[in-house]
Amino acid sequence: MSPPYALHETHLHAAGCQQWSPHTIAGTSSYFAFCSTLSIYVFSTTTLELVKLIPGHEKCITVIKWSPTCSHTFATGSVSGHVSTWDLRDATSPSAPSSPTHTIDFGSPVLTIEWSPTSPNPTHLVVSTRAATVYLWDTTTSPSTNSSPLTKSELYKMSLWTNSNESNPAKALVVKWHPTDSRLIAAGNSDGSIRLFDMSTETLTKIPPMEKGVAVAAMSWDPLSDQYMLVSNAAGTTKLMDVSSKTMVRSFDKETHTVKAMAWLDWAPGNFATCNARTGVIKVWNVSQAAPIQHIRVGHVGLQVRRKRGGIVLTPPTYM
Repeated sequence: MSPPYALHETHLHAAGCQQWSPHTIAGTSSYFAFCSTLSIYVFSTTTLELVKLIPGHEKCITVIKWSPTCSHTFATGSVSGHVSTWDLRDATSPSAPSSPTHTIDFGSPVLTIEWSPTSPNPTHLVVSTRAATVYLWDTTTSPSTNSSPLTKSELYKMSLWTNSNESNPAKALVVKWHPTDSRLIAAGNSDGSIRLFDMSTETLTKIPPMEKGVAVAAMSWDPLSDQYMLVSNAAGTTKLMDVSSKTMVRSFDKETHTVKAMAWLDWAPGNFATCNARTGVIKVWNVSQAAPIQHIRVGHVGLQVRRKRGGIVLTPPTYM
């Protein structure tokens, strides 16, 4: 009989980024991360070395979002309905076991999540599920055990609004917290409509779709106003909207491919950038005219863009 052998880790190789979920890449000035089907790979932006490999979920990860107020904290959601928060300060070595800081089960696949960007509520997270319900979770609390779904009463207390009572429930595919006004949360839905929730008055406003039945693909609040928002749908239509009057202020030239991300440019008021998952071209626009004012080719594949003070940060596409 052969003697028993012990297996020792010799190398650690990262798997590829999954291509079937639209929100599986995220980053800060210190770290960036991507998700395979079940694991999270965190890299240092300085050394480009793997900092942490986290077997994050038992079912496919659907979204990862970094906290805008805490560079070592991020959250993930999965098809299982679980949302977890993670703290990189617990990392000792890339392969050392990691446990989430908090985890709760919303009982339905998670579509997207969004952190509060302002200091009054830095631990608050908006969660959208396939059950057509949007929740608000203070991530410092876990009202249920990690293994048990939230009870109906717990879910009700955390819900901001639900569309589940509609004949054809509209699911929130894109959720955006206003960057400076913590009262305002906007959600772009699968039927093309937009829901605007004011936390101070607990009022929900429904804004009709730009094109009926065409899902919202990307949104971006104007950081200098609580009234204006850029909205783009899956058909490539992009418009500037006044949410207070529910009117479209400006229509822009229709894009050939769906806009996957957009961002206002801090150094040029009225300018914004868009990109898609098909071409390596950034289009720069100004709200005063319908056509783009500049095309910037940065590669041969699609891109995503996120705002950062003084510039924009480009990351590879999550799917083609």
